[in-house]
Amino acid sequence: MNDSELNELMYEINQNNLSDQRINLDILLNRPIIVIADLGFWNGRKSGYKVIESGNISDCLYSDCDYNKWYVDKYGDLRCTAVHHDGTNYYLYRSFKDSASERQINRLKDLYMRGKYAVRIYCALRIVWATELDAFTGGAFRAERNGSI
Repeated sequence: MNDSELNELMYEINQNNLSDQRINLDILLNRPIIVIADLGFWNGRKSGYKVIESGNISDCLYSDCDYNKWYVDKYGDLRCTAVHHDGTNYYLYRSFKDSASERQINRLKDLYMRGKYAVRIYCALRIVWATELDAFTGGAFRAERNGSI
């Protein structure tokens, strides 16, 4: 195989693996998912957010950037590093708590749009990834995160 054929094969394998992960992570949460973004542009960084109304974890695995790396960090947060022609975006995925009011949710969105992160209303969000992924993997996720694997 020449370099072009190897490159094409690599893209095909990566796309198949991503499709498999979307199927594996077809997990529906009770509430929408908020994507908290630190966006890199040619003229600087901006804060923002996007809401994934479906609440399905698999819907987090979509991007229009050139290179994407999704991972779960040591705190159990689903994150993405997304590289594009102008810079790099960093995404943090969270779900709204069942107890979060519309007022809390709207205030949180407003603070993110203004580039301010407020710990006191952080209670409107919950980390769901460790719980859902651990249930999905039968405990393997927790073991891996704790260094047991």
